[in-house]
Amino acid sequence: MHSPSSAPSARRRILGGCAIAAAILIEGGLTACSDQEPAPTEPAAPLTASIAPAPGALVSVGAAGIELWPYLAIDLETADDPVSVILSGEADPRRIRAALLSLDGNRFALPPPFTVFALFDCTWTDGIGDEQAAYVGGLGWSGSAIQLECGNFGPAPRFHVRIFDAGGAVLLGAHFEIQVPGTTDHEVLNFDLAKGLVVADLLRAGIIGLPTPTSTPIAALARTIREPVYDALVNHPVLGPFMPLFTGGPDKDAWNAADPKPPVIIPNDGHPLIAPVVEHFGLGTGTSQSFVIELDQTIPKPFCAVNEQLAYVNGPVRFNKQVTVQPDGRVVSEIRIDGEVTVTPVLAPGEAYRANVGEMHRSWLTADAHSVHWLNHQILLPARTSDRGNHRVAFHVASGGPAEYKVIDRCGGSH
Repeated sequence: MHSPSSAPSARRRILGGCAIAAAILIEGGLTACSDQEPAPTEPAAPLTASIAPAPGALVSVGAAGIELWPYLAIDLETADDPVSVILSGEADPRRIRAALLSLDGNRFALPPPFTVFALFDCTWTDGIGDEQAAYVGGLGWSGSAIQLECGNFGPAPRFHVRIFDAGGAVLLGAHFEIQVPGTTDHEVLNFDLAKGLVVADLLRAGIIGLPTPTSTPIAALARTIREPVYDALVNHPVLGPFMPLFTGGPDKDAWNAADPKPPVIIPNDGHPLIAPVVEHFGLGTGTSQSFVIELDQTIPKPFCAVNEQLAYVNGPVRFNKQVTVQPDGRVVSEIRIDGEVTVTPVLAPGEAYRANVGEMHRSWLTADAHSVHWLNHQILLPARTSDRGNHRVAFHVASGGPAEYKVIDRCGGSH
């Protein structure tokens, strides 16, 4: 278990999902670098339904009547994000979703910075991102069957919220982030800003009472913005001047003069906000979206790499999401991501080859139960040569079990 007070160890980013690699801005383009450790390699065994253990020390939140691990994890182990908001009372993730989706983008009554920038006039819709899970005492792991975004997937900054059923409460994880150009990756810029916006919007919707912070910083997570990404952002001609406000980091002049560069810690006060649900809301309606992200980036080869190989990756990746609200109240979400891209070796020049990338997310949620399943599969073709192969990520969390995260690599024709 990694210490929640330090930055989580980085997992390898992937070609076809919602993450790739850190990036450096060079003459208007982005070139990736990597300080990431490899993902675990496992034998090609069938995935079995197993229950991941509790991730670490749980904390009691008396005002909400629950005990929880105050972080969110992709791998059911490493603290990725803090829990931002805890809603007590008759809370229901489906109704929280419907309430946020019902709002317009008029935030003129809110304090700065929400009244300063046009990007804060965004409206909420169903969002796309990697799956995460929360852990609640007596309940176990809970998956994010509902993801929302305020602002588009890219390229401008967006607010991204995941909503978790916690039995007698609802947990929200929120962050403010930006897409790294030429990739499907997002870099988190601020936790506190997102927490403030989502609570303000829940108050605007009239479904929660006055929120109060936890008395101690139970969710203190000191993650940093990757140095090359901050360098790109603070030197950006449009976004650069706003980086100190968005991130609390140094301005362009101070950053460029610094040697070595200081770490830019993502703002997070560690105090989740607790609020009672005071009004009921309907279940809302379904949504759909479809878009294409053009990969155009040099990245560390994500798997089957030798000596930190670099590869230029280009080509379209298609995203589709469909959310339906069924007559019995079940909310069903399906995300499909697929693409065929070209991979060109960089450090040891060679012939370009193809890679197929794809993901499937299937989730459903009722008043009493939920299931979240995510499968990511990538193939470097032909898959049986020495530097090619398959990469597979599987995540499955459901009420009462299973709770599982696995990474399987097969390289050089291994079985």
